[in-house]
Order: sequence, then structure tokens, then C-alpha cells
Amino acid sequence: MATVRWPTQDVVGPFEGDSRFLSNFAPIGVRYDGTEFATAEHAYQAAKARNKPDIYDRIAAATDPDEAKRLGRRVALPDDWEDRKRYVMLEVVTAKFGQHPDYRERLLETGRRTIVELNSWDDTYWGADIETGLGRNVLGRILMGVRSTLRFDRGP
Repeated sequence: MATVRWPTQDVVGPFEGDSRFLSNFAPIGVRYDGTEFATAEHAYQAAKARNKPDIYDRIAAATDPDEAKRLGRRVALPDDWEDRKRYVMLEVVTAKFGQHPDYRERLLETGRRTIVELNSWDDTYWGADIETGLGRNVLGRILMGVRSTLRFDRGP
């Protein structure tokens, strides 16, 4: 998956204000892998430690998504993590919008607009640079894919 120059105008993003619900850091609980998490970020980070129950539980209990992310960065990643991380994110995002009808409707209300996780913290894998639009925007692509699936499931 190559880096692309995403638009920075007339898109859904950055994930703040009315678009905050799209962020994995938004205070929207999600049940994933049999566990209740405070945010999608908690769930994603805990997935890195699925076979390490003590670390998994610490991430799940983190006081906020920043702490969950810090703890997740300390985990010795599973050998196949690079191959699985996009799929895990897809599962987490699908669970988030599948479990919350109000946020599912808000995602659907974005219509066919491009969703770009524009950011200023140099995350050009999950998002794109807010100034240049450069990045892979994997999270934005996942959100647009989930939106398409939900639209299809909804019917005409």
C-alpha cells in the first residue's frame, strides 16, 4: 500500500469537533474479543498482547487511550503483527460502529465523502499529514470500507 496525496479540503477529517466520533480515541466503548474497552484504541492496543493476559488486562484497564497506546507500544509484538494489524483495526472499527447505532448513522451520514485521518503528529500510516495530505490513510480507508458495508447492509 503506497503513500498517496490525499485531499486536505472538503473531506471528513481531521477527526475533531463533529468528526471526533471517527477517532479511535473518542470516548466510545467497544466490546472486542470478549472484553469491554473504553475506546477503540484500547481494543486495538490490547490486541497486540492477546497472548499476554497480564499486559492485556493492564491495557484494557488503562485510564485513557493515551495510556493504552503507551502500554501497547511497550509490547513485544507478535511475529505476524505487521500482517494482522490492518485486519485487527478493521475488526475493532467494525465492532465500534456495529455496536452503536447512533454513531453508525453518523458514519453513514458522511455519504460518499472521502474520510482522511488528517493529523499533525507524523502518522502517515494510519492517516495523512494535515498540511501536505501525504500518507497511506489506512484508518480512513478502513472507515470508508466499513461505511460501504453498512450502506450495502442497509439496503436501498
